[in-house]
Parts: sequence; C-alpha cells; structure tokens
Amino acid sequence: MMDGRLNRGGILRWGLLALVVSLGGMSCAPGGGDKIPVTTRSPHAREDYLTGRDLLERLRFPEAREYFERAVAEDSTFALAWLHLAQVSTSARQFVAGLEQARRHMAGASEGEQLLIKAAVAGRLEADYTEQERLLRRLVELYPRDERAHAELGNFFFFRQRWQEAIDEYKTAIKIAPYYSPPYNQLGYAYRYLERWELAEKAFEEYTRIIPDDPNPYDSYAELLLKRGKLDQAIESYRRALAIDSGFIASYLGLATCFMLKGDYGAAHRELDVLLERATDDSQRRAALFGSAVVFVDEGLTDSALARCKALWAVSSSGADTIAMATDRAFAARILLEAGRFGRAREAIAETERLVAASSLPESRKSLSERLLLVLSGRLAVAEGDLETARRIERELQARVEAGDEQGGNPEEARRRHELAGLIALAAGDYGRAVEELSQADQQDAYVLFRLGEAYEGMDDRVNARLMYDRAANFNAVLSISQAFIRRQAVQRLAGL
Repeated sequence: MMDGRLNRGGILRWGLLALVVSLGGMSCAPGGGDKIPVTTRSPHAREDYLTGRDLLERLRFPEAREYFERAVAEDSTFALAWLHLAQVSTSARQFVAGLEQARRHMAGASEGEQLLIKAAVAGRLEADYTEQERLLRRLVELYPRDERAHAELGNFFFFRQRWQEAIDEYKTAIKIAPYYSPPYNQLGYAYRYLERWELAEKAFEEYTRIIPDDPNPYDSYAELLLKRGKLDQAIESYRRALAIDSGFIASYLGLATCFMLKGDYGAAHRELDVLLERATDDSQRRAALFGSAVVFVDEGLTDSALARCKALWAVSSSGADTIAMATDRAFAARILLEAGRFGRAREAIAETERLVAASSLPESRKSLSERLLLVLSGRLAVAEGDLETARRIERELQARVEAGDEQGGNPEEARRRHELAGLIALAAGDYGRAVEELSQADQQDAYVLFRLGEAYEGMDDRVNARLMYDRAANFNAVLSISQAFIRRQAVQRLAGL
C-alpha cells in the first residue's frame, strides 16, 4: 500500500514532515535547524505524537490514530497533531474537521509546520495545486536536510504523475536518512508506474530490509507481483502481510483482486466478507463494500453491485457524512451508466450534485467536484448518443478548466476533459481525433486504455489496438472499477484481433 494514497472516499493520507519537538509553545526560528520543528505545550503530547508518527510512517493507521487523539487531548492547540489526526481519520467529514483544527491553531506553530498545514489546505480543501507546490518547495528550501520534507514534496509530484521528479525527491530523502522507510515504498511504486520493474523490486527489497516485521513491505511487493500478473506469488505475499497483522486491510483488498482476476469470485468475496466482519470503523466497512461492488461489476452482476452501493450509502448516511454520501452516489451513477440504465444514472448524478452543494467542502473544492461531475454527465450524453449535448458539456468543461488553470490547475481534471473529448470523437467516428485526445487522458486508467484501443482499431491500426487492449485487460490495479467495467470486453477484443 502506498503512503499518501487516495482512497475511494477521496481522502489523501498525507506523508509526515516533523521530527524535532519544541516545548512550551515556542517555535524555532525559521530555518533555524536541520529538521522541521514541532510545537506543543505538553511533553506527554510530544511523546504520543512521536509514537503516532512512527506508526503512521509504517502505515498502521488505526494504531496511529489512538496516539494522535491522545496528543490533541493533552494539547488542544497542537496544530501538527491535528493535521496528522486528519490524515488517519475514518471519514471525509472527520478529515475536513481535523484539517480545520490544524489551520485554526497553526499561528502558534513554527514556519515549517505552518507551511505543512497551508500546503494540506491548498491541496485538499482549496484544490490549488500551484500554491501547494510553492509551499512545499519553500519547505524544502528552509529545511534542505529534512528527509520528511523531501518525501512530502516527492508525494506531491507522485500524485501529479510527475514520476521522475518524485523519484529524485525520494532519493534525496534516502540519502539524508538511509533508514527512513517511507521513501523506499513510494520509490517502488514510482518505478512501477514507469514499468522499471527491476528498480521497483529493488526498492521494495530495501523497504522490507528496513522494517521486516511490518506488513506493508509485503503488501507493496505483492502489489508489484499483481501488476505483473504473477497472481499466485502475489497471494503468497499478501498472506505473509496478514500473518504479521491480521487487521491490515489493504492486503484483504489485494487478495480479493487476485482471486477476481483468476476468476474465483467466491474466494474474492470471502476475503472481503472477512474484512467486513473485522472492520472496526466506517472507513474499513466502506473499503470492504466498495471492493465487493467492484468484484460484482467484474462478474457481470450489476444488481448485486448496486446492492453494495446501497450498503455503502447506509454506512455514510448513518454517520451523516455528506461528502462520503456524495462519493457513494457518484459511484452508483457510474455503475448505472455503464450498465445502460441511463435514467437512473441521471438521477444519481443530480443527487450527487445536491449532496456536494450541501456538504462542508470549501467553495473551491465544491467547484472542482462540480466540474468532475460534468465529465460524468458528458459521458452519459455520449452513451445515450446525444453528441450535441456532450459537445456542449465538453466546451463548458474546457472553459472551467482553463479558468481553474489560472488559479492552480488540476492536471487530473485536464486529463478527464481530454477523456471526454476523446469519447465524443470516438462516438462520432473521428478516430484520429479520438487517439489524439485519449492519449492525453489518464494513462493510469484501464477504461481510457480500452477506449484508446477502440480508436486505434477504428483507424485499422491493429498493432496499437492490440497493445492498448492488452494493457487494459491486464492493468491489474487493486480493485479498479475502471478495469472491471471493460476487462471482459478487452479480452474478447484481443482474441478477435
């Protein structure tokens, strides 16, 4: 499992960037030390924070949460502890609340801590990625010998798909602190995305060497094996992670994926049922239910997948988590759209829009969500054959994306606009334009790769069509709904070429 990974509820688990603690509410002078200070009034809060930080860096989120909760109970003004408590929160609502607490109390913290909190707010609440990058670069300038600062900047690059820049920052962090484990994990994933398999494996080997008694190194290596189609070996590695920690939820999700890809749907569901039974909070329940819905989609059982969507909704609504409820309805809308149930998909999109408007998200984040929902509406119009409406939506989206670029554009959003433009061109039979647009869409999305294969096939380019269909069919990400929608079709198209 990746550190800093976006879960399906949309919560980014941020990396950690603090080492030295300043007691008595006093902050170190800007740039006054090698490491970013930590400001707290309580020695006990300091101890709990450091323990929680260690657990979080090893991706042991439930255990870390207990210590961060204790830290903010001991010092309610402990801004950095609030930030990290947000990162291990179990719901989107808790994440926003924790981040707001961090922002509220950051005035008494050091400049480095303030930069961390401001960067989190810029990226996660305000969707201003230009500002987020500026803040993180400033952090590295102030603390060039802080391994966590470089790892955090690396994580920013990683999630913008700027792989080489991420790799450079992770290497710097490792050079500063060879026994600091998180960069090895992220480095392995960055190399994996670049399909530099030997380097990825080496990074995961080093990660395992440093923390051999933790589950995540074996889980991360299993994901590499999964990606390469070595499903039996991946299962073995996931089992090893669970032998160390039977509550490590990521490995249940990985096992379910392996069994799904092997066509053993019963075994896939059993792994998710075990996770659901052992779940101790809503985030774990949601992970199990989401995974089960993906498996049902891959299995071709739309009604069963939608039943899981209802169960997801029940979890979110019981906690009055409007943000999670909106996520659940958008997920159901996508399933309904791909199943050809267009009327119900439209209703689900409209309900998602209402939930986003009623949520506690800042206006900038609501605006981003609205633009992403426009993509879903455009895809619905394409599926219904209403290309005139789809083109109107695409023009509106382009205008909004361009306006957003002036305020710190989101590369993911731009890739989604290219995806919609490509789907419109594909439906219109303009295969050259479809290839041009889809090639600028998210190449880490199996659905995009499949549609790109269709565009190449429309151009009678069988070589590239086969390449794209193969990549889509064997994309092998953990419980990818995008792959589940098209995997069987991709396999059939491969057989037909």
